[in-house]
Amino acid sequence: MDGRIFFDGSRQFSAIRTQDLPQLAKAICGFERGLVSVERCYKKQIAYVRLFAHEFEVIVLANDWAKILPYLQTGSPLLVGGTIYTTNSKDISNLEQWDAEFYRRVYSTLQTIFTESYPTSRL
Repeated sequence: MDGRIFFDGSRQFSAIRTQDLPQLAKAICGFERGLVSVERCYKKQIAYVRLFAHEFEVIVLANDWAKILPYLQTGSPLLVGGTIYTTNSKDISNLEQWDAEFYRRVYSTLQTIFTESYPTSRL
């Protein structure tokens, strides 16, 4: 078992899995659109990145963040501008609807980086 997996209150610290990608894609898109803040944190000697907005939070271990970071650099295909669909309710809760093109691009890029899902057993 990975010794880095632990809970801090209600937050679980663990490696990014395919099941986490929709929320992570939303967090990255939200950051790029100015809706999400990012901070580096440490807990129990574990470095992680916290992406957060009002009632929204995603935790990414530092070694997983290092895999994402090259795609966030200026000029990467991930950040090439697309159409931003504006509505009256432009917030993080429905970002995948009003910014669908960008969300899909970020999500598909994350799928190439993180391919492991939670282990399951054949019971």
